[in-house]
Amino acid sequence: MEAQILARQAGDGARLWFALDMLSMQGVQEGRPGEVLRLSDELRSTSGLPPRVALITRVRRARALAQAGERARSLAEMDQARGALQESVSPRDPAWVWWITEAEVVGHLGEVLMSLGDHAAAVPHFQHARDATPTGGRRWLDCSVAELSALTAAKAWRECDTLLVDLVPLLDVVASPRSRTRLAQTLRVIERDAPPWLAVNARDVAEAC
Repeated sequence: MEAQILARQAGDGARLWFALDMLSMQGVQEGRPGEVLRLSDELRSTSGLPPRVALITRVRRARALAQAGERARSLAEMDQARGALQESVSPRDPAWVWWITEAEVVGHLGEVLMSLGDHAAAVPHFQHARDATPTGGRRWLDCSVAELSALTAAKAWRECDTLLVDLVPLLDVVASPRSRTRLAQTLRVIERDAPPWLAVNARDVAEAC
C-alpha cells in the first residue's frame, strides 16, 4: 500500500502498476475476489497501460471471477489473455513483466479451473506449465505442487504418488513458502482420503517438510 501511494506521488507508472498487481495477487491468494476486481479496474483505468500489464490484469480478473463462481466470465478473460500473449510484447513494457510467459498464463488457467471445481481438467494445464519450466527451480516446484493439488482433488492417486517422488528432492534446496504451505495442506488431504499405501508416503513427505 505504501509503495502504491509513493508511486502515485512520484508519477512512476511502472511501479504503480507493479504495486497494484501485487495487491491483486495477494487478494487472489487470500480469496478476496471483490478486492481483486476493484484493483483490476483501477489498474485498467491508469493511463498508458502497456499490453503486457493489461494481460496480467486479465489473468487476475479471471482468478477472481472464478473464485466468485463466474464461470463464463472467468474463462472468457483467460481466453483473451492467452490470445494476447504472443502480440502483447511492447517497448513500453516495464522490466518486471519478464515473468509473464505462456507457462505462467497456462498455470493460471489451471488455477481458474480448480476454483471452478474442474480438477481433472486443470491437471493438463499444470503439467504443461511444469514441462515448460526449467526443472529444479522455484517455479518448477510451484507448478508441481499445483498439479499435485489438482490430482489430489481428482483422486488420481497413482499420479499423485509419481509426482511426490519427483517433489521430495527439491524440498531441501528450493525456498517457496507459499508452495510449502499448499503442499502441507494437500498432504493432509492425501493422508485423510487416499488409499493407505499413499497416505503413508504422504506422511513421510510431510515429515520431510
